[in-house]
Order: sequence, then structure tokens, then C-alpha cells
Amino acid sequence: CSACDTNYDFTKTIFDAYLEGRTLITNQADISAILAQRDVVMNNWEKVVAAVSVHYVNDTVEEIASLIAAGDASLSAGSSASANYEKYWGEMRGYANGLIYNDFKLISDADLAEIFQVMGTHPVYPTNGNFDAMQAYHDALVGLRSVFASAYGFSQANVAGW
Repeated sequence: CSACDTNYDFTKTIFDAYLEGRTLITNQADISAILAQRDVVMNNWEKVVAAVSVHYVNDTVEEIASLIAAGDASLSAGSSASANYEKYWGEMRGYANGLIYNDFKLISDADLAEIFQVMGTHPVYPTNGNFDAMQAYHDALVGLRSVFASAYGFSQANVAGW
């Protein structure tokens, strides 16, 4: 990410926690020390899923902007012009769904509800050649960056650049 200001090395953090956890287990350490390493792994794995979700939010936002700029009033679901939009939207929503399943999740249920409410259950298209709803959707998705940044401690530069 050329615009990013922080290098989140999730891979190294997760790997190091796995190694430390295995060492603690081998040495029969106190369970609280072992569980602390589990938490590091789980929290950072969730951050990976969140970062990828943000990446696809950004792809979706860029595609919406491009479609609005093109101004194709016939744009609709399943059209060849909307293929990338639908692909990015599906990836955005699919990865975000992965945030639900961590029993130790960092993100609050309220933040998850907001994310899913904004993303919706399907892409938004122009109505009768009017792109206002699509523009509002675009703007709402941009706003989700702050939700992710706040929930995970990501920098604003990173959530804008991923």
C-alpha cells in the first residue's frame, strides 16, 4: 500500500504468537500465558479479515465512482458493465461476514451491525438514470473506513489506501 503510513505485520505477529504458544505448552506454562498467545493469534487473524474487508470496501467505492462517472443510465444488475462492481461488492460483503464468527472478536456487535446495515444485501444501482442513490451508497461505504479504523486501531491512511 503506497499510501499507507503503518506496516501492520500480521503474519509475523501471528507466527510469533504460535511459536510462543507452542513453547509455553511444551514447557507446561501457566494456562493464562498460553491463552494470552491464543488471543494474539485470534485478534490478529481477525484484523487480517478486517483489513481485507476494507480493501474490498475501497475497490467497491472506486468502482462505484467509475460507474457514476461513466453515467451509463442502462447500468443494471448482471450487465457486463456492472461485473466488477458486483464482484467487489460480493468480496466486500463476504469477507465482512467472516468477522461474525470469532468468539473473541475485537469489533463490537454495534459496529458489525452498522457495517452490515451500510453494506446492505445487494449492490445499489441507478434508478431511471438517476445516480443519487449510488452516490449516497458510495459515500456511506467511505464512512465505513472510520468504523474499521476505530474498531481495530487501524490508521486512517491505511484504511483509505488498502
